[in-house]
Amino acid sequence: LYAGNYEDELGIFACPVHDAVCIGALLRPELVTYEKVCMDISTEGITAGESVVDFAGEWGRKENVWLGMSIDTQEFVNVVTQALEKPRGAFV
Repeated sequence: LYAGNYEDELGIFACPVHDAVCIGALLRPELVTYEKVCMDISTEGITAGESVVDFAGEWGRKENVWLGMSIDTQEFVNVVTQALEKPRGAFV
């Protein structure tokens, strides 16, 4: 059902792994490449409630957040696979 929602919305049958990425980044920060950007939360219009980033620097405001831009996918998969192979509670 969960993956089916993504298929309906995005056209792909898959489940996102954003929670696992957060934990992976905490345990292995070198997996993620970051960029300092100016980010705000939109409160109006079609983007209301969304995080909006000024990549072009047009807002004239100072960068206020480190945004994850890429991840070492293969190493992340290795970390998740290794965690799943260990007995419950033995990952950390």
